[in-house]
Amino acid sequence: DPLGRGCWRAMEASKRVVFVSLRGKEDGRQRTRRKRALGVSETATWDEFCALICARLQLSRVRAVFHASTMSPLTSMDELQDIEDLVVEGDEIAGARVGAAPGGASAGIGGGSGGG
Repeated sequence: DPLGRGCWRAMEASKRVVFVSLRGKEDGRQRTRRKRALGVSETATWDEFCALICARLQLSRVRAVFHASTMSPLTSMDELQDIEDLVVEGDEIAGARVGAAPGGASAGIGGGSGGG
């Protein structure tokens, strides 16, 4: 198995899948945008979960995560259910567009490549 698919499959088995969407602007209508499926490892920390959300929804920061059904806040990984809809409130990366070519938006994350 040159691509390591067997290992990947074993890893997938220990993931919860949740659907995250970005909460719309407060214009009186509860609408969400950018719904994405997220595979979350059983061992993921809250910070890793938020980083994953940021990457998928092109956010610079997650302010809050809510259960879509009740709009009650999700505050720990223990509350995360498999196959659940979540609504995220966060700060969008300035100028980010879904499907935009990768570029400056990732600058500063990971400390760069070093100058050698």
